[in-house]
Amino acid sequence: MNRRTIGLIWALGLALAALIYAAGPGGVMRHVLLAAERLGDVALDLMATISNSAFDMLRALAIALYVVFVCLGVMAVHQGLRGRTALVTVTLLFLLLVLPEAEAGSSGSTLRWWAAFLLAAFAAFGMTRRLLGATK
Repeated sequence: MNRRTIGLIWALGLALAALIYAAGPGGVMRHVLLAAERLGDVALDLMATISNSAFDMLRALAIALYVVFVCLGVMAVHQGLRGRTALVTVTLLFLLLVLPEAEAGSSGSTLRWWAAFLLAAFAAFGMTRRLLGATK
């Protein structure tokens, strides 16, 4: 690193010290701490918003995948493939998972919706595979 850069850093440090001295070191530290606290609050609010949005996305995906499964299951039954038992079983399990809706965002509710999402995803992909296997 060259001497000019090091000298500039020292000069700016001394200028900053003069500004802090003129404003009062206690006042500057109070403002720095308040700014850090506000920044922390903003970060927490952002994380809560993202968390709520992610939970809403999970629920939307679970419901949509269940509807896809039901449509594919009805198609399979109309084509004479096995699917009635899967339709009844997955529907009952899905309803057991999502109907006892506790307060939104609780960890139990989140786990139930994750389970409902996984159930619907596996069921939809399984029914897709069944239908594609029948067309070969």
